[in-house]
Amino acid sequence: MKVFLKKYGPVILCFLFLNVEAPAQIGETRLKSIWLEKFSKFIEWPTSDTLDYFTITILGNGDINQYLFDIYENRTIKNKPVKIKVIDKIDSLETCNILFVNAEQAKDLDKVLDKVKSKPILTIGDTQGFAKKGIIINFYLEHNKVRFELNVSAAKSSGLDVDFRLLEAARIIKKI
Repeated sequence: MKVFLKKYGPVILCFLFLNVEAPAQIGETRLKSIWLEKFSKFIEWPTSDTLDYFTITILGNGDINQYLFDIYENRTIKNKPVKIKVIDKIDSLETCNILFVNAEQAKDLDKVLDKVKSKPILTIGDTQGFAKKGIIINFYLEHNKVRFELNVSAAKSSGLDVDFRLLEAARIIKKI
């Protein structure tokens, strides 16, 4: 049983989160914030060993910003302390592990995607159409539950290694 839980525990957690209703006690935005750490357990970055911090960069203003600060201020991801940065323009982007793109950036999404193209950055958003345009993971609501879609082409071009268990839990988008 212990071996089973160690091997399949993260997958079981994924499916538990997939069935949490958004307006429930935890709240939709908080749930999305928590998911960032869960996603990191199923993603391998080729350059993560050379970084001192696990960096989450937030592009633009959104409801999720404060939740990310609150949740990750004193935590570690991939055995590294988490550093959160907020930037207003994609030109300010430095090295990071995760780039969360807020909805207000929709008009500049092509510029954002050009900036991160072929870089080992996990792009995440929560705006309709973002995954189809090239964001790697995008949240959406279905029957009042938080779900996510994953653009496998964008993930492959970024050089990130996505665990099959994350792919099984996602709605797959195959093209940019």
